[in-house]
Amino acid sequence: VEVAADVIALWREVWPTRPWAAAETTESLCAWFVAWEGLEGRRPRHFLAYGDDGTLIGIAQVFPRTIKAMDANLQPCIEVLALARVCSKPAVRGKGIGAALVGTAFLMVDEGAFGHCFFEVLSTNVPFYARYGARAAQPCTDCVDSTHPGGPAPFWLDVTMVYGDAEWPSGQLDTLGPGW
Repeated sequence: VEVAADVIALWREVWPTRPWAAAETTESLCAWFVAWEGLEGRRPRHFLAYGDDGTLIGIAQVFPRTIKAMDANLQPCIEVLALARVCSKPAVRGKGIGAALVGTAFLMVDEGAFGHCFFEVLSTNVPFYARYGARAAQPCTDCVDSTHPGGPAPFWLDVTMVYGDAEWPSGQLDTLGPGW
């Protein structure tokens, strides 16, 4: 519970205006992990970085998600590693913390646990992720959430990105739930 409180505190420091950060509680974050019913190797997790003084300085959150490709040439459903809420304290940016966290997440794809890592970013962050082999995928506007017909697009940033060598669909994607 103490680690969950530190995670939430860092999210709120980095993203003070994001409604999801304000709404997250230690109970809701812990419950998400406890409720997991999938394979252990695919369990949601947080990769954490700590400073020399023991304070949390960086986070990357990963979890499995099934998405639906509207591209008829591919399997209709694809399980991906969702990457979300990657951040570091402003004072340590540019020191390799984010690179280490993202690299650890991408290892799950490199080691075969997932075929792809799929995530959204601001367009200004595309070069950071591209340095590690990720590439731009669909514009966020090409993603829908069929669980909320007529609702808002599941992603709210600029660009979706994908990491992994397996074939990736070129058309519209259904996130089969809210974005991350």
